[in-house]
Amino acid sequence: MSRLHLLTGIGCYVTPPLWLLFLGTGILISLQGQFIHPEYDALGATLFPQWSAQDSVRAIWVFAGTMAMLLAPKLLGYLAILLRRPPGQSGVFPAVRGFLSVLIEAVLAALLAPIMMLSQTKALVEILAGRNYGWGPQRRAGRAPTGLDLLRRYTFHTVVGVAVGAAALAVSEALVFWMLPVIVGLMLAIPIVWLTSHPVIGRKLRSAGLLLTPEESLTPPILSQASDWIARDSERSHGSPGTGRAVARAPAAALKYVACPPHLSVAAKFRVGDRAQ
Repeated sequence: MSRLHLLTGIGCYVTPPLWLLFLGTGILISLQGQFIHPEYDALGATLFPQWSAQDSVRAIWVFAGTMAMLLAPKLLGYLAILLRRPPGQSGVFPAVRGFLSVLIEAVLAALLAPIMMLSQTKALVEILAGRNYGWGPQRRAGRAPTGLDLLRRYTFHTVVGVAVGAAALAVSEALVFWMLPVIVGLMLAIPIVWLTSHPVIGRKLRSAGLLLTPEESLTPPILSQASDWIARDSERSHGSPGTGRAVARAPAAALKYVACPPHLSVAAKFRVGDRAQ
């Protein structure tokens, strides 16, 4: 682990509350400008009043730079996919599916970003307050969250989204338009989390060729070799013919299998792999 990894981890904790503070400050300034008129001669009559000014040109440049920083990595990744496609994936349809995947990922990232912002800020506040936030193990198997769990975790996000939307609407419809990703992402936090965590949705996207990883579109040679070895051993030992398919769907188990000598049986290889862990 390098200093860069440490700085990245620190940034993951610092940037969400900073973004939330930035959004809150912007909304308060907009509300102040809408309902509280400035007094330019509060200190008395003067020839040089302090006029409030807004630099629209700089604002546009800031917006363009932000969009470039967010979208440039996605577009560069899509170009890399086009330039490094294997021979079996040439043609128009893989390129179209890749472009659709980029669009879906961009929309999901925009909607999930405010949800993650509020969740991480809440976690940081609880840690600083001395509460045991917990560090639960990752769930390797896909499982859709229950309705009660979603309500318990993301009702707060929905309430904040409604409040932000109402405050933006009190200022102007244009502000609602500019804050639409944040407002929609927070207000629809419960259905968004349910859709993005449901295994059925993921399998349907995979069957459509969308949002695939490189290993899903082109099986690595080491996993193909592991599947072949398991199939041969199953035939010799009259084992279950579905063993190879099961291990091919579990890369970690297949890698443990390949690391063992080929003369061992299927069960022996997995026992050796478990002891090695």
